[in-house]
Amino acid sequence: MITLLLFVDRAIAALSRAALGLSAVAVIALLLIGAVDRLSTEFLLLPIPSAIEFQQAIEAGMIFLALAGVQMFDSHIKIDILSETLGAKFRSFSQFFGLLVMVVFLGLLTVQSYMFALRSWNVGERSSGRVDFPLYYFKMLVCAGLVIAFLEAFRQLVRIVVTGRPMNS
Repeated sequence: MITLLLFVDRAIAALSRAALGLSAVAVIALLLIGAVDRLSTEFLLLPIPSAIEFQQAIEAGMIFLALAGVQMFDSHIKIDILSETLGAKFRSFSQFFGLLVMVVFLGLLTVQSYMFALRSWNVGERSSGRVDFPLYYFKMLVCAGLVIAFLEAFRQLVRIVVTGRPMNS
């Protein structure tokens, strides 16, 4: 049983790192599209059609794919004045409670994003720019990012329950 838990723990951690890496690739794609569009517009008077719409679609996937990495490395913005002054027990409880709330919140968001992506897929939703491209792929990326972030938060919550110690990934 413990071997299975360790395997699942490592698999979810690897999935979170992969999502973070894919998000980094999306950042590079955004930079390249923006730079090429700007240069071609300035020097050739030839903008890339629907570049802004495509960048907006990539941004959504990029943000939600990075969420698992933010969760994994505990990089959320937080105010820790109270937990620092009240000691280790309160800190452990606040981390447990925060993860519990995060799991519930991410679970609800995941379900909603799945329904949103499925509806987009069913109607064949496309962008409304000069060049139409399917939007449902990007909505599926958002859903995938939320699933991975949910799994990461759940992994951390289980680890706290099993070991009694806060996460250190």
